[in-house]
Amino acid sequence: MTELSKVSKVFFIFFILAFSSAKEWTPVVLWHGISQTCREPVVMRKFIQALEEEMPGVYIKSIKIGSNQAEDLKNSYTDSMNRQVSLVCEEIAKDPKLQNGYNALGYSQGGPLMRGVIQRCPSPPIKLFVSYASPQQGIYGAFETCPDALAQVPKIGTIPCNMIRKTVYPEVYTSVAQQTCMPCQYWHDPLHENDYRKKSAYLADINNERVKNRSYIDNLTKLKMLVLVTHKQDGVVIPRESCSFGFYKPGQDKKVLPMRKTRLYLEDRIGLKKLDKTGRVQEYLQSGEHIQINSTWLKTVLIPQYFKKY
Repeated sequence: MTELSKVSKVFFIFFILAFSSAKEWTPVVLWHGISQTCREPVVMRKFIQALEEEMPGVYIKSIKIGSNQAEDLKNSYTDSMNRQVSLVCEEIAKDPKLQNGYNALGYSQGGPLMRGVIQRCPSPPIKLFVSYASPQQGIYGAFETCPDALAQVPKIGTIPCNMIRKTVYPEVYTSVAQQTCMPCQYWHDPLHENDYRKKSAYLADINNERVKNRSYIDNLTKLKMLVLVTHKQDGVVIPRESCSFGFYKPGQDKKVLPMRKTRLYLEDRIGLKKLDKTGRVQEYLQSGEHIQINSTWLKTVLIPQYFKKY
């Protein structure tokens, strides 16, 4: 054997060993929020870039509803959440790269949507779910109607917000709103809990507010880990505690109950208590407003501790 042949053989063996030892990351599915698209630059691109830098070669599927970015943007405002979940379930089931399981991250509105996929479509299996600044117990106001800056004005700040809430109430639980207005489908009115439970087309269902759908509980509790991220200065999700499954005490809109004091948790209506008691719920409180994504934290905490692990 010539020296050239020996070198070639050694190089070939080295190449095979290096290739075979390369890390095969668990694929990641991302779902964006309202007023965004699958690759918008302010938020979603930060998630994608951090994942690609820390997990070279990882397969990332960023959900797009529609045939182009314009349709994706429009559908983030006006569509049926149930329809979108069904579409994404089918899309994921057909994706050959996801058949062995995947990790998921839902940002803002994408959080409750992604949870719908987890609870309704457990195959392929979801290992990790990161709910990032997502209204998992719904919203009772948002930045456009109840900005935090306005709410801080003594004796004045709460008046516009409360007026808008009262104006919205007669319309938000109509059948038209519940089929076409995305935020309406996770609007949770603590002053009208009965209407919310009866008429909410999406959130009341996936939160098992009417009857306990056993499959929803079983499917959510198959998760290896649930990570809940809340922003301290979030003025978009109201109350911000909804991002960690907290919400207003029923019948009023002042006192907010933490997750472990809510009916959803205490009655274990979706399996959240079981996940928590078995050490599979992790909460993080991040500084900043709703769209302030800390790329350094993604790379030093979220990705290495969770996405690389599961």
